[in-house]
Amino acid sequence: TAVLTLGKAERTKYKYLLQQNDHFDIIKIGMSADDNMVYVRADVYKAGITTALLARIIKQVANVSNIIGGDLK
Repeated sequence: TAVLTLGKAERTKYKYLLQQNDHFDIIKIGMSADDNMVYVRADVYKAGITTALLARIIKQVANVSNIIGGDLK
């Protein structure tokens, strides 16, 4: 799980983060209610995972983290 913390001044970016979920098929962007940590996650079942799918998930998490990290700077 990749984690990013948003401060109070950055809360205007919540809508942007939620909208980004529409662009990705495997991973989702979420936020912790306790400490406003934003995270990228992929929920997959162990029984259904293959080497190819795991590689795709890793690439998508890396790409999304780079996209969002760049957009939030």
